[in-house]
Amino acid sequence: MSPAAVAAAQALSAPSSVGTRAVRGRIQRGGATAQALPAAVTTITAYRRDGYVVANTISQDGAYLLEGLPTEPLTLVAVEHPSVHEEVVVRAGDQQHDIALPAFPRKDLA
Repeated sequence: MSPAAVAAAQALSAPSSVGTRAVRGRIQRGGATAQALPAAVTTITAYRRDGYVVANTISQDGAYLLEGLPTEPLTLVAVEHPSVHEEVVVRAGDQQHDIALPAFPRKDLA
């Protein structure tokens, strides 16, 4: 499991103002000597044991908040990725549109 996923999995649960459960935290790198990540887009997803997605969010500054969570064991997965935006014209029928991402490992996060 990546350091970001470990950090997300270790976040503490806290009740929100509407009586549901929430998890909040920061995405960090480096285990015991963890540092906040530079501005990188990270998707955080909460999964039930059966693989069902119960919540997800996108963080651009390292902070995240997942709200409305069920009271049960969940797995949090944090996936870091560069933000890529491309316009697509949708036509009738099937079409293919490949999206090119920068090569990894990212040298600016070392």
